[in-house]
Amino acid sequence: MSRSKQRCFYCGHELLAAHLQRPRSKTRDHVYPKARGGGRGTVKACRLCNQAKGDLTMAEFRVKAVEGAMFYGEGGEEWET
Repeated sequence: MSRSKQRCFYCGHELLAAHLQRPRSKTRDHVYPKARGGGRGTVKACRLCNQAKGDLTMAEFRVKAVEGAMFYGEGGEEWET
């Protein structure tokens, strides 16, 4: 039985093991930030997206990404902030 690859909820990149402490390492992101009174629901996210999202809601994070504050190039290179 093969395991399916785990992917970041936000960017879709394959997640690395959490203990590696790399930009694409697996973390759990709170859908509604704890800093804003949330904290129950979580999604799998890479460390890079989780840190970039910070205390934004998913809707705010998506707007930020669409506005070009952070975006991936066509070749999959890392985003610029």
